[in-house]
Amino acid sequence: MKSVVCPFCEARFLYPDLKKRSRSRTGVCPHCGKTYRVSRKYTAVFLIFGVAVLMAMDWGLLSLSGMNLIFLMAATILGVTAVYLLLPFTVRFRKAEPDSGSKKRARKKAVG
Repeated sequence: MKSVVCPFCEARFLYPDLKKRSRSRTGVCPHCGKTYRVSRKYTAVFLIFGVAVLMAMDWGLLSLSGMNLIFLMAATILGVTAVYLLLPFTVRFRKAEPDSGSKKRARKKAVG
């Protein structure tokens, strides 16, 4: 997985900062102070892939002859924990679009 960086200054975010910022739609970079937009496009793909891998792992473990339920539950809990801990790395920060008022003012300036 790629490290998440600011789209303006390319500063890398530490895990606690990334986890806190990934819950909102927009944020402000602590390094350059510019506003960015949070994109969760890859989060759904990662979750679907994680569920598929966990289901395949459980299916494979069930096919073993000496498999017990305790080990199967422990392996599943470890897999779910790993997916949860990696989830903040699936967000991406994009440059925020300027509000519509400033776009209109910029067009009027260019025309006038």
